[in-house]
Amino acid sequence: MTRMTPLLERNEQLARTYTPIALGPAAAKVVIVSCLDHRTDPAITLGLKLGDAPVIRNAEGRVTQPVIEDIAYLAYLAEQVFASHGPPDKLFEVAVIHHTPSAAPGSSPAPPSGTAPPRQPACPGKSSKPPPSPTRTPPSRPTSNACSPHPSSPPR
Repeated sequence: MTRMTPLLERNEQLARTYTPIALGPAAAKVVIVSCLDHRTDPAITLGLKLGDAPVIRNAEGRVTQPVIEDIAYLAYLAEQVFASHGPPDKLFEVAVIHHTPSAAPGSSPAPPSGTAPPRQPACPGKSSKPPPSPTRTPPSRPTSNACSPHPSSPPR
């Protein structure tokens, strides 16, 4: 028995009982970019259910060129497949979610043992205005409009 055996068994069980749903736009009309840290799960954190939103996970939840390309491709697919569901500029918004403390090397250090990290408002000083649509004018380089508790950390 390997570590994969229970995972494969659960996958087989799901395959036997799964009923596919019709293809349609994600219910939340938002794409989540989040950290791949296994200690967090954006679906649980945000209360998302299957079919609510695509989630792109990478190291530290950074908006890199491949992430921009994935978002642009999702926008292209949405425009092609779901154009009848609404105007193209209302396809989806993008939420970039970071967390602390990160275990990634070079990220902000964790607080000393036995102390809690300082509590801060979710997005101090951030506008509630959504970011521009990736289908309109894609950025020429990676950018992040993230709500990060460490605003002095340089983007990677």
